[in-house]
Amino acid sequence: GSFSKDFYLIVYNALGYDRDELIQVPVSSLGNYTLTKIGSNKQIPCYQQEMMKSENIILSFMALKIPPMGFTVYRIKRTADTPTRPERDSSSKLSRFGRSLGHQATKRTQTISNGVLEMTFDSKTGLLQKVETAENVVIHLNQSWGYYASFDSRKRTFRSRKENERSPQTDTSHTENDPNLEQNSGAYIFRPSEPTFFEATPNFDATIFQCPSYTEIRTSFHEPWIQQTTRIVTGKPFIDIEFCIGPIPVEDGIGKEVVTRFSSSIQSGDIFYTDSNAREFLSRKRSFRPTWNLEEFEPIAGNYYPVNAGIFIQDEDSSMAILVDRSQGGSSLESGSLELMVHRRTLVDDKRGVDEPINETKLGITAYPPYGTAERQGEGIVIKGFHRLVFGSGNSGASLARSQMDGMFSAPFVFAGSSSFELPFMQTRLSTLQRQLPPQIMPITLSLVPNNEKRLLLRLGHQYANGESETLSQPVAINLADILKDFVVLNFTETTLPGYEHISDWKRRRLDWGALSGKKRNLEPSDWETDKLVVTLN
Repeated sequence: GSFSKDFYLIVYNALGYDRDELIQVPVSSLGNYTLTKIGSNKQIPCYQQEMMKSENIILSFMALKIPPMGFTVYRIKRTADTPTRPERDSSSKLSRFGRSLGHQATKRTQTISNGVLEMTFDSKTGLLQKVETAENVVIHLNQSWGYYASFDSRKRTFRSRKENERSPQTDTSHTENDPNLEQNSGAYIFRPSEPTFFEATPNFDATIFQCPSYTEIRTSFHEPWIQQTTRIVTGKPFIDIEFCIGPIPVEDGIGKEVVTRFSSSIQSGDIFYTDSNAREFLSRKRSFRPTWNLEEFEPIAGNYYPVNAGIFIQDEDSSMAILVDRSQGGSSLESGSLELMVHRRTLVDDKRGVDEPINETKLGITAYPPYGTAERQGEGIVIKGFHRLVFGSGNSGASLARSQMDGMFSAPFVFAGSSSFELPFMQTRLSTLQRQLPPQIMPITLSLVPNNEKRLLLRLGHQYANGESETLSQPVAINLADILKDFVVLNFTETTLPGYEHISDWKRRRLDWGALSGKKRNLEPSDWETDKLVVTLN
């Protein structure tokens, strides 16, 4: 664009408390950029680096004290092109990992600290090997990428599906009467052709980008369709691992289910935990079902569970949680390990209703018969995402996951626009709240009730279950009279979750299951139905 144009960013925070976040926005090219926080005329340090798998440039900066349920405005001014590469910036540098200055380095490993965590990486591959927290909790790690081969009934080589056999073989015991003989891996069914995890090989060419706000370590693999960036933000208690996967190759005629695996020193045994629709965490026991005796035929797929928000393992000394940015399948197939499936590409239908394989391509598909041949066009799709790793003391996995779930679910929204002249913003920093909410309370909804401008629908959620934290699991009293700015709250009523029915009406009309056992249900009004404006969330 023209150098005379200013670019404005509105950074919105949907959470109920102030937050400091690393903001990254793409720009078309390298240049001389200045970033100003509107309202304070304070110039903010910003840093440039090349995007992963792209010719574009990422402009990064720390947005501090983004107000709760509010926004802050920034202006980016690009004054001129510059031949300066990102690594030549006086406050940032890009170098071959293991050779950068300012860090302790040995022949095999390199240690980086962000003030909260101390992390040790392999100097050649850039993969994480050890984490030490501020509480002196030490966890040894081995991260890997790879895939499971998708089961394809067109192939005549089958694996033995006995529970204790771990190697592929030609299985002549299958007959046409076996109901699972033709069950392919597809849209609804994950079924590997064998329990082998085909591990990707990392290259020895990791690079590191360093600046005062964050550090990034980029790892490439012999398989060029796998790339990873490990991001460490200064002062943050987590590690972000961003990945770029695809196009998944299928020229060998084999579908692939791509997985990242973390093997740690945590002695978790056969127990791990996954969330239930981002609410309660459920204990999972490998190769076990609590209500029946399991005869296991699928040792991999049979231990996969949906992960909507997070998955964790723990022992008496340490804990590790991984937060996801979208729903994925996950498991712990060995003590101390966690794995998540991030991408799939199969070549046959699983006969569960879709009538096509998971073979998404960039250019789509031709028309279905009788109008076409339903052929996929172009390469397979490329997906990007990231995982957030959190580490802590023993038996604290749920608390670790809860501490980052809301931030993962509701990352800052960044709105961008340009102008050839300076815009006179009436508000450059605005919050809907008079005061911050407690950290365990999340504002889920704040909206006007349709056809009634004097009524608001407010949903608040207590994010911690009983026993997950000594302090944050406790009930919290919220005074509705003094949390909303520019509103005078006169009264409130409790409704059902959709907001269209009074809770007392719902209680009266719902089926009284207790009556079937001779017990009468208490129909007293809710504690919320008072003239007070204080509610207690559990």
